[in-house]
Amino acid sequence: MTGHLLGWTLVVLGAGVAVGNLVRMALVDGWARFEAGAEVVMGVGMAVMAAPPTALHYGTYGLWWAAVFALFCLGGAALAVRHVRRGGIRQLGHGAHLVVGSAAMVLMTLAMPGESSGPTLALGA
Repeated sequence: MTGHLLGWTLVVLGAGVAVGNLVRMALVDGWARFEAGAEVVMGVGMAVMAAPPTALHYGTYGLWWAAVFALFCLGGAALAVRHVRRGGIRQLGHGAHLVVGSAAMVLMTLAMPGESSGPTLALGA
């Protein structure tokens, strides 16, 4: 990341997302509970990735983490399609943001700098 202040700010933001969705998970049922649980996992993942002590490790193994998040993205897409088939096209929006979030995690992982090299993606220079 670009600095310790930004890294720790993102940790607090990710942890806040996770805690807020834990509360939401306790209050709702059905598909909304699944969405809240998925967002808890995503919030915790973002907090751990952004922490300055761990950020370099994620960038070093960026391709492996990108593959893991891509599998989550594909799994979320499959679950969203399954939910749409059962509940109709009006249910599409319920899972779409999880797929978009997982895809963003893939890109974020590839853009993280590693210990021995720069970012995996060619971002700028």
